[in-house]
Amino acid sequence: MADNTRMKEIYAELKKNAEAIETVSTTLTGQIDRLELGGNAQMLRMEEIQRSNETQFAQLNANIAQLLQRSSPSPTSSHGGRNSVNDQPRSSFQVRSVKLDFPRFDGKNVMDWIFKAEQFFDYYATPDCERLLIASIHLDHDVVPWYQMIQKTNPFLTWSALTRALELDFGPSAYDCPRATLFKLQQSGSVNDYYMQFTSLVNRVDGLSFDAILDCFISGLQDEISRDVKAMEPKNLSKAVSLAKLFEEKYTANKTKLSSTPAKNYIPPSSSNYKTQTTTPKIDNSPKSTLPPLLPTPAIKPFNIKNQNIKRISPAEIQLRREKNLCYFCDEKFSPAHRCPNRQVMLLQLANEDDSQSDTTMVTEEEPIMEEDTHHLSFNAMRGSHGVGTIRFTGQIGSLQVKILVDGGSS
Repeated sequence: MADNTRMKEIYAELKKNAEAIETVSTTLTGQIDRLELGGNAQMLRMEEIQRSNETQFAQLNANIAQLLQRSSPSPTSSHGGRNSVNDQPRSSFQVRSVKLDFPRFDGKNVMDWIFKAEQFFDYYATPDCERLLIASIHLDHDVVPWYQMIQKTNPFLTWSALTRALELDFGPSAYDCPRATLFKLQQSGSVNDYYMQFTSLVNRVDGLSFDAILDCFISGLQDEISRDVKAMEPKNLSKAVSLAKLFEEKYTANKTKLSSTPAKNYIPPSSSNYKTQTTTPKIDNSPKSTLPPLLPTPAIKPFNIKNQNIKRISPAEIQLRREKNLCYFCDEKFSPAHRCPNRQVMLLQLANEDDSQSDTTMVTEEEPIMEEDTHHLSFNAMRGSHGVGTIRFTGQIGSLQVKILVDGGSS
């Protein structure tokens, strides 16, 4: 009995749970249905808005096309006859926020002009039938009669035909090989000028890889710049150009410093005899300062003025002093213990006999020397004593009598 009762209770609980689950499932199904209905309604509303917008845009484009067609001028005949492409229907430009001016062509830089013209046509999505007319309006100088001649003999039908004719008549020679010129190009001026020539040639060469272009640019640089750029291992052309300009500034600065540094005149020493050549002194015309010097100028005797303190003894005077047993340099008696009060420095001079055979000449530039009159007074003249080699006598200057002292060592 107890087991049957327990089984009935479990069955009753399971039944309740199943009923609850069924109720929840019914509720979720209803909510999903409502969401699907709302989503469908929103999708329908979005589709209606999109169709409305498309209709409005189409009407707006039609109105703009009508306005442009009304404002476009009627086709006129040219001097070379009516163009065969003028009779074809023309479509209007697309409306752009930026207004561009079509470039004019005067016969120079035809490749650049063709590039700019094609960029203009691509920007405004210009059809090929209108490109010839627009280009012919912007021709100048000698290109105008050339275009008129072609239109009379063999008119252009497409834009590509016009560009090919322009390249043949106004572009580089058909026998010119830009690839060979590019490989032989070397830097002769600045890095910027070399880079402009390099890019001009690269634009005319097709099929070159990126590594080949980079190696060609580096190899054409000057030797010292090329070595430094290779050491940095640039990965792209712009990096190589920047490094080349940087090293160019470095070498230019070094050359400027070397040129601004004054060169020192160095004369190597030689064992042969020297000859002194005196050059004409330069006269300084700059204004001299009137301010007193900070320190007194030392009294340095010029080298070209003979030293008056040098006393030369002749052989006769030496013999005379030996006979009288007198000192060579003073008037005292000579003895082994004698100490001369007049100290002297011995000088030995040698006569050079082979000056004319000297191959090396040393040129020295001496500063201008202002000769000054120097007055000297000998020891005997100051003391008034008589000695060997001195003579005193009375002379007369005009009506004035004077005492005259002649000293052999002072004159």
